[in-house]
Amino acid sequence: MNNKDSDETPAMINAIDEASALMNKGEWSKASELWRDIVYAKYTSMPRGVYARLAASYGKQDLYEDVQTVFDDALKKNAISPDLIREVVKSYQAQDNSPRAREIIMQAARKTKKPDEKRQYLSMVAAIDGDNSHESAAVQILNGLIKSFGSEPVSNDVKATAAFVTKRIDKLTTADDWDNYWRLRKKFVYLHVCRRLVEVIAASANAVADIGSNGSPILDFYGDIESKFSVDIDNPYQADGVISVVEDFYVWEPPVPIQVATCLQVIEHVPDPAKFCRRMLELFELSIVSVPFMEPAGLNLEHINNDINLETLISWFGRAPNFHYIAQELSGEERIICVYDRETEDSFPNLHEQGLMAQKFMYRWSIEDFGG
Repeated sequence: MNNKDSDETPAMINAIDEASALMNKGEWSKASELWRDIVYAKYTSMPRGVYARLAASYGKQDLYEDVQTVFDDALKKNAISPDLIREVVKSYQAQDNSPRAREIIMQAARKTKKPDEKRQYLSMVAAIDGDNSHESAAVQILNGLIKSFGSEPVSNDVKATAAFVTKRIDKLTTADDWDNYWRLRKKFVYLHVCRRLVEVIAASANAVADIGSNGSPILDFYGDIESKFSVDIDNPYQADGVISVVEDFYVWEPPVPIQVATCLQVIEHVPDPAKFCRRMLELFELSIVSVPFMEPAGLNLEHINNDINLETLISWFGRAPNFHYIAQELSGEERIICVYDRETEDSFPNLHEQGLMAQKFMYRWSIEDFGG
C-alpha cells in the first residue's frame, strides 16, 4: 500500500462508519449526503459497496432519478456490483417499471468480466421474467446458466448456484407446494418473535447465516445485509443476495466471520444435538435458536428429540442462554427461543428495541470489513 492509501484508509473508514450509523437510525437524507461525499472524495481504494449504500439511501427517500445517476456514475468508473444492481432494480420495481429494471441488469451482465457476477445478473433477469409471466424466457436463461457450469470444477459454490437455478426452473415449470407450506407457517407467533429478535440483534451485522433452512426464507428477516448464508445439507434457501450452501453443517467453514445466525425448528431433528449446539457456539458470535417446548414423544414422528425445556438446552450448549422466551401459539403449542452470545454469559433482562441492550447491538460491530 502506498502512503496515499495509508493516509486515506482511516478517514474513509470513519466516514463509512458515520454514514452506516445514520442508515441504522433511518436518517436517510443525512446518510445520502455522507455517502455522496465518500463517493466523490476520490479515495484510491474505495470499496464498490459504497455505491450500493448511496443508492439504497436514495431509494429509501424515493429519489429514483438519483439512484439512476449513481448507477450511471458507477458504470463509467467500472464500479458496478450485484448489490448496487439490486438497489437500482428495487427503485424501478417500486415504479412498476420491470422492463427498465431488466435493461439495467442486462447492462451490468454485459459489462462484467467476472463469470460469477454474470451468473448473478442473469439469475436476476430470469427472476424478473418469471415474475412477469415470461416463463419461457426465464427457463431459457436458466438452462443457459446450467450449461455454463459444465466447463468448471465442481466446487460447493458452483453446486449451490446450480441447485438454485434448477429449483427456479422447477418452480416455473411444475406445481410446487412450498408456497402453500410457507404461507401457513409464517403466521406462527414464534416466527414473529424471532423476526423481532433478528431486527434488534442483527442491527449492525454485516454477515449472517441461517442453519438448516430447508428452503425457508428466514434470511429475509435480516433485510439488506452484506453477506447472508443459507446452509442446508439438501435444500438451502435460494434468493438474490443469499449465498446458498449445500453442505453438512458439521464441516462447513464460513468464508467470513458470522456475527448472527438463526437455527429455527431444526435441533429437534438432529441425532447428536449437543455436538450441533456446540458447533453453533464455535462458529457464530450470536445464535438465535428455537425448538418445540416440552413436546411429548410421538406427537411428531419426524422429531427425534422430545420433551425439550430450558435445562435440556443448557445441557446441549454447555451453558445458559443470555435470553430466552417461550412463545405460545393460538393452538396452545409452545416453542422456546434462546439467544446465545459467545462474548458474554451475562443475562439479558430484555431485548426491547428501545432498551439499552438493543442500542448496544445497533452499534456493536465495526464496519472495517465493509464492502470487501
